[in-house]
Order: sequence, then structure tokens, then C-alpha cells
Amino acid sequence: MQIDTKNIIINHAYRLGSFKLGNRPDRPIIACFMNYNDVEYILFNAKTLKSFPGYSIDRDVPIEISEARKRLWPLYKDTKKAKP
Repeated sequence: MQIDTKNIIINHAYRLGSFKLGNRPDRPIIACFMNYNDVEYILFNAKTLKSFPGYSIDRDVPIEISEARKRLWPLYKDTKKAKP
């Protein structure tokens, strides 16, 4: 990504899963940023990763929130269609 990282502060970062040689070298990385604007800046510029297959950036949300969004998404789409 071609972003300016001089002022971005990472509070903490870690990798998910256990290390298994040869099995899965591309374990996800979770990063917690000090400033919410840094998160928005990185997510906005994540589109530059499209030229690198296998890499992506997304928010890490709990399963409960993810499931609730899946349930509510059809309702949102129906409501948006019905709006004049």
C-alpha cells in the first residue's frame, strides 16, 4: 500500500492461529490502532491491494455482530427499496 505511515501508531498487533510450518503460512494479523482516523485512512486505501491476490484488509468484528448484520441486511435492502 502506498500510504504515509509516519504518524500512524499501532497500539498492539498479533497473529491469529498457531504456527504450522508449511501448512498455513498466511495467518491473519490483528492490529489495534491508537487513532480511529488511522483505521479509516487504511481502510480507504485498502483498494490498492487488489493487485496483490491473497491479501485483504477488513474490520475484525465479533461473531454476534456479524450474525446480526446478516439477519438485518435483507430488511435494510427492503426498506431502502420502499423509500420514495
